[in-house]
Amino acid sequence: MAGNSQRSPLLTVVLVLLVAWLVLAVLGLLIKGLFVLFVVGVVLVVATLGWGAFKAGRNSGRR
Repeated sequence: MAGNSQRSPLLTVVLVLLVAWLVLAVLGLLIKGLFVLFVVGVVLVVATLGWGAFKAGRNSGRR
């Protein structure tokens, strides 16, 4: 994909962390007794999305 050359390294890290935390959240639901893992995964996903949106909003004015 030619359009990916414009992706910032920070965005790549955020996306990798988001996928990892989503996997942890799903594992927490699938494995009985690990509901805490699901809750932690959801909290981390929401925090990552918020932080990414904050960073994107701050950097949108810089061009």
